[in-house]
Amino acid sequence: MSSTDNQAVAQNHAHRLDEKGGIAESELPVGDNVKLWDEFTPNLYRLTATVEGNGFRDARTVTFGMRQMGTKGTQLTVNGPADLPPRHARVRPCFP
Repeated sequence: MSSTDNQAVAQNHAHRLDEKGGIAESELPVGDNVKLWDEFTPNLYRLTATVEGNGFRDARTVTFGMRQMGTKGTQLTVNGPADLPPRHARVRPCFP
């Protein structure tokens, strides 16, 4: 896995499947330096999965962003605590 600026974030993992097939699963540790995605800093990562064997090769690459989900009391948080005013203090838009 790499960031979109081509810095390696995780190592390669190899799995072997036999002619009966199977499932290959990997957990990719990304460490403590993962940059989170939000609308103002859209840090993106790329993950490539490759399957090959017996003259066959297929690869898929996906681009994605990381978010940290949590809770603070009864509120859902994304990328840390929300600094929103209380609900009754928010200005609601008026539409004609």
